[in-house]
Amino acid sequence: KKIKAKKVLIYCRSVKTALSESNSTEQQKKTCETFISNNKEYELAINGIYIDIPGTSKTKIQNPMLQRLLRRVRKAGDIKGVVMTSPDRISRNLTELIMIKAMINQYGAEIIIPAPTPEQNFMETIIAASAQFQRETMINRIKRAIK
Repeated sequence: KKIKAKKVLIYCRSVKTALSESNSTEQQKKTCETFISNNKEYELAINGIYIDIPGTSKTKIQNPMLQRLLRRVRKAGDIKGVVMTSPDRISRNLTELIMIKAMINQYGAEIIIPAPTPEQNFMETIIAASAQFQRETMINRIKRAIK
């Protein structure tokens, strides 16, 4: 029985002051496309590449291209992942990153990093621990308010 590939999107964001071509949006796109083509469990959705243009908004969460991607994940229902080269492509602001990641997860998708580094794995652990701490704190506050 053939397993159906999960539809994914690609998100790339450039850095305004990039001195190196190694992190250009074109290189990010190529890395993500190669990862998807080498992993049969994933399939790039039609028109599934979202490339951010720097300076289009004050915060990353307001970025028009990221908002289009989030709307697509929410409305399509069949998008199971967003492939990007690093979580900092979404935002370097921890609060924004946690919020955006939670939205993506809420819509039934996940962030997929082609080659996670030890630093990225550490960051994911910190983000998960922070989210759990926030949830448990909120539950405790609710319990105290009920008493």
